Amino acid sequence: MSFTRFDERTVFSVAKVFDAGFGAGALSVITGQLFGSRVDACYLSNNDVIDHLVNLVLDDDAGHQVAAGGVNVPSGAGYTSVAIEAIKALVPTGEDGIVMAKDFIFEVNIAVAVTLTNQVGVFVAGGHF
Repeated sequence: MSFTRFDERTVFSVAKVFDAGFGAGALSVITGQLFGSRVDACYLSNNDVIDHLVNLVLDDDAGHQVAAGGVNVPSGAGYTSVAIEAIKALVPTGEDGIVMAKDFIFEVNIAVAVTLTNQVGVFVAGGHF
């Protein structure tokens, strides 16, 4: 993955955090732009005492959601071990990322709330066509 691609007009990077105050649920990360967008990488970290299942979801902003897949983020990932790169774990070998149409929303969803003062971090990078 590189931060500039031949077909992307602009690039983006977004960081979000699930903390104990958030609870369980979804965070909107990025919305597809006029000519569409592509998520090239989604790094997940977890300093909680338990593992967390993080689901990547595409939402067409009209009530239709599709789960792109779920990734287990072990306790300590990105802190005492390497962060988890979710896109590579979910797309077929040779594919570069997840392409989204205009106005589609890329969301991350956590099923179990984070405990105490811990957090599950999300860093997403890609580009807009």
